[in-house]
Amino acid sequence: MPLDAWLFLGIAWAIIMGMTGYCFYKLLTSKQQLGSGDEE
Repeated sequence: MPLDAWLFLGIAWAIIMGMTGYCFYKLLTSKQQLGSGDEE
């Protein structure tokens, strides 16, 4: 595989893992509780 393909693969995985980590961080550090609405 050419170097450009490896570079693209690495950047794509870094973006995916970075965004996944960011979402988990926001979810786990949120003060708002899930399911705390007025639903029955």
